[in-house]
Amino acid sequence: MLYWAFRFWGHFPAFMDTLEYVFPEKWFNVESFRQGLLPLWNPYIACGTPHVANLQSAAFYPFFWLWNLTGLTDWFFVGALLHGAWATLGFYFWLRFHKVQPVTAVLCAMSFGGSGLMVIYWGFPTHLASLSWVPWLFLGAAHLMKKQNFLWFGLTVLFGAFQFLAGYPFFIFYAVLFLAVWMILTLRAHPKVLGWGGLALGLGLLLTACQWLPFLDFLRALHREGWQDPIYCMRWVNYLTLFQPQILGIPGTRSYMGDYPDFIFNNLYMGLVPLGLLLWSLVTFQKSKERFWTISALFWFFWIAGTHCFLWFFIPSKWLGILATSSSSFLFLFCALTALGLRLKERSETNGKKKNSRPWVWFLGVLWLLDILFIPSRVLNMVPDPYRDGRVQQAAAQAKTMTGEGRMVSLHGLDQYHSPEAVTLEDSYITSAENLTANSNIVWGLRSARGYLSIYVDGYQDLQTYFQKGFPYDGRVLDAAGIKLILTNEKLGSFKYCLSQPRGEMIYTQNAGAMEEAWQVERVREFPGRPEVFEALMNPKAFLENEVYTERGQDGKAVRLAPVDRILADGVRINIWDRIVGFWRNLFESQAKIQMVQPSPSRVEFGVSTPKRGFLVFDESYAPGWHAWVDGRPVPIFRANGMWMTVELSESGEHRVVFRYEPTSLRLGLFLTLITLIGFISLLILKRQIIFRSE
Repeated sequence: MLYWAFRFWGHFPAFMDTLEYVFPEKWFNVESFRQGLLPLWNPYIACGTPHVANLQSAAFYPFFWLWNLTGLTDWFFVGALLHGAWATLGFYFWLRFHKVQPVTAVLCAMSFGGSGLMVIYWGFPTHLASLSWVPWLFLGAAHLMKKQNFLWFGLTVLFGAFQFLAGYPFFIFYAVLFLAVWMILTLRAHPKVLGWGGLALGLGLLLTACQWLPFLDFLRALHREGWQDPIYCMRWVNYLTLFQPQILGIPGTRSYMGDYPDFIFNNLYMGLVPLGLLLWSLVTFQKSKERFWTISALFWFFWIAGTHCFLWFFIPSKWLGILATSSSSFLFLFCALTALGLRLKERSETNGKKKNSRPWVWFLGVLWLLDILFIPSRVLNMVPDPYRDGRVQQAAAQAKTMTGEGRMVSLHGLDQYHSPEAVTLEDSYITSAENLTANSNIVWGLRSARGYLSIYVDGYQDLQTYFQKGFPYDGRVLDAAGIKLILTNEKLGSFKYCLSQPRGEMIYTQNAGAMEEAWQVERVREFPGRPEVFEALMNPKAFLENEVYTERGQDGKAVRLAPVDRILADGVRINIWDRIVGFWRNLFESQAKIQMVQPSPSRVEFGVSTPKRGFLVFDESYAPGWHAWVDGRPVPIFRANGMWMTVELSESGEHRVVFRYEPTSLRLGLFLTLITLIGFISLLILKRQIIFRSE
């Protein structure tokens, strides 16, 4: 572990997801906490998106708070390594609970914590942190079922809470589901005993309500790419990793033979020696007293294939896609290595201690150990930290100068690579960072309309589709998003893209038509739905300076967040004469003056001085949890131009408009967490006092 901590110092594993998603997301966590703010809303990607409520933010996970002290650079991967060691230690104690011999327990634990799957997660700390608590959760539940004492009840609560806070909901779902099945089928405990296990998990959920309640709230207004598609069902070719961890090639390269969308779930390598012993145990498992783990390993082996396995023909493919079956691959490793440890224990007990002294047994043990120790060097390809590269820093500085307070976007064709001219993996990685690919802009404080996200607010999928297929971008979609800088491989021809600067393989183009963060309009145009709004924005002649586009809801009212009685007045279609009149009025009449103050990403205040009534458009994403006040009076928020927000200014004059992102689910979650935490600590103190009095 010390060796790999040294290797990671100043380096990254060459995973694009680590560059584009994982590292920037944790960067935003750290920077928010250092400013004394909760990272509720991330304004730097996708025109703004919920952060605590996101799929993998793990904002409240306490062991990630260490980065607030150490800094994220370098220590980012040290934290991952420590979680890998924690998973190994937990699996060791899990086998020792089953009275597996220490040497066997050590080898099986290293096969779990040092497997190809877990080593890849060194580049994905949220995934690794979540899995590192799985053996501890099972260990706590096992002790609690065996003997109901307060110590193991409290530890089980904490183990569950830490896993819930660590993030990844799919891991939590599969781990808790399988834990419940194991307790019911194997332990066959009295219902009261099972009730203690359920109570421990319930308290763990209450302790972590501050994180999962906002996520559930976000579920009703989000969109997940490929939610119902089988992209997270493991293909059979990925099973070849059982025999060699790098057999499919390097993820992200053109020669990679596996599925890139779920490559982080599909490396099943745990060592050739344990694999051979596992196959041997499958032949003889009928003699085993611990058949549950062998059968479970076989179940998860076929389950992770999802739609690619004929056994699940009776389950709709849509549901297999939603369940992301490949996300349960960790349970195959957990069950397989548990079954192996128990089988070797039985074999040793059957044959006596003489068997363990045979030379070939020790020879296999040494091969097993060496194989596991060399997995990281076979799976990981190390490259210099791209965020410290001089070219990347210069590119970010230039983009910051050209963007100002607006947004930027880095675009490339669907069939184009971010770094087509790069020859080596290192060049490709650095070039991708230099091109300011999605989410990497967070580290540089650049606001972007793009976002590399697992889930995002409903409406962003339209904007993302336009980014992919809207070339040459001569409509007004990018203007509405406030995009002042566009990075592309090809030159844009519209007259508003008047200034272009080549830099490497990218062209930096400034957009003279970009709207500001907020502006006032007089008119409203309603459309049947959001797709029609985006279609209207593709028109280069769309008059955004004087009209806002909304869509009707199912109730016939304009779409908005707050369910109020009053509705937005129907818009009148503007003909060419109205456009001409509006243009000259805007030219000669005094315009609204807007001053913006943003004390935090979750709160924006506008001072508006307007000579006429109208609507204030704010180009932050329309999402549940946003509230608005005009002169201290709460007002409804309407969805503007398909994705953003607007409020009505019913009178002319001076106004103070406040937008604040504060979901009710967050308040409720924090309240439940605080009450449960106080109760849990009080119970600890009370229990301690009772023990001292009895003594």
